[in-house]
Amino acid sequence: MEIPEELITELEVPALELSDLQGVHGVGLGMREENEEFFEELAVRIYVDDATDVPELPAHAGEQPGRHDGDMGEGSGGRPVSA
Repeated sequence: MEIPEELITELEVPALELSDLQGVHGVGLGMREENEEFFEELAVRIYVDDATDVPELPAHAGEQPGRHDGDMGEGSGGRPVSA
């Protein structure tokens, strides 16, 4: 799946803001994953230190480009974390 360069550019600043949250160690773009199944849709993936202690996202995080359906990205052990 190719990620549009414009989307990468638009997410640079929000990714830095999210990375500053305690417990977040990375933000990326990739395929949406739900219940260990991947879909041909782009998703913002937020990588956290502990999947059992997901930090609260800023209220405006959902205003970022792309689809946001509650998928918080991957937690420890490479497992997706749901809000």
